[in-house]
Amino acid sequence: MEVSPSARRHVASTAASLRIRTAETPADWQIAHSMLDEGHLLGAGREAGDRLCQFILEEDEVVAVLIWCAAAWHLQDRDTMIGWDPVTRSQRLKLVVQLRRFLVPEKSRRPNLASQSLGLALRELPDRWHTEHGYRPLMAESFSDPESHHGTVYKVTNWTCAGDTKGFSQDHTDYYLPNDRPKKLWLKPCQMPGKRLKNVDKPLAFKDLHRFRGVNFGADLGRKPRQAAPRRTPSPEILAPSKKDVRQQACAARC
Repeated sequence: MEVSPSARRHVASTAASLRIRTAETPADWQIAHSMLDEGHLLGAGREAGDRLCQFILEEDEVVAVLIWCAAAWHLQDRDTMIGWDPVTRSQRLKLVVQLRRFLVPEKSRRPNLASQSLGLALRELPDRWHTEHGYRPLMAESFSDPESHHGTVYKVTNWTCAGDTKGFSQDHTDYYLPNDRPKKLWLKPCQMPGKRLKNVDKPLAFKDLHRFRGVNFGADLGRKPRQAAPRRTPSPEILAPSKKDVRQQACAARC
C-alpha cells in the first residue's frame, strides 16, 4: 500500500516534535526505574558496567525510556558474526553496548512512536556515551522475546537478527542460570571503525561488519576504553638502584 504525501508529512512532523534528555541525577534514574517497574514486563532490573538512561519527551511528557549498559560477555552468534575469538572479545567488548530496557508507556503508545524514539536514541547514543564515559560505542545489541514480541521495532530501525540465545539469564555478576526462554539477538552498528558516522539516518550495510575484526579500537577512539587503573605502591626493589646503576656510579667516582 502506498503512503500518501500528507501521511508522510504527518509522520515527519510527529518525529520532529520529539526531543531527548539524558538522566543526570539519582532522581532521574529513580524515575526511570519506577516507570520500568510499573510498565515493563521484566521490571527495571539492574544495569551492569557503564550505563546511560535516555528519556524521549514530547511536549515535556516522557513518552519513552531507554536504558543502555555493558554488553553480554559471551554471545556465540554475535561473536561468530563479527569474527571475535575469546581474546579479541575480551579486548573489544567494551565497544558494544546493550539496550537493556526500552519502554513506551501504555498511555503514550501510537503508531510509529516506538521506532521514532529508538531511532532518535540511536542517533544520540555515540556522542552522549562518549560524554558520559569517555569512548564511543561502535555497536549496539538487544534482545526480544519471540513469545511476546515479533521484534518489529528492530526491523523498522534497521537492526539485524543475528540468531537466538541459548536461554540463560544473568544472576548477579558472573553467573548465568537457564530460563528455557531463548531470545532473539539483534545487532546494529552505531558507527564504522575509522570514521565518524555522518548520515545517521542511513543504515549501515551489515556486510561491512567484518571490518570490526582487525581494527584497533583503541586507536580508532584516540585511546582505549576507560578502565580502572590499579593503584600500586612501588616495592623497595623497584625504588632501589639496580646493580648496573651502582657499577656506573662507582666507575664515575673513580674517574
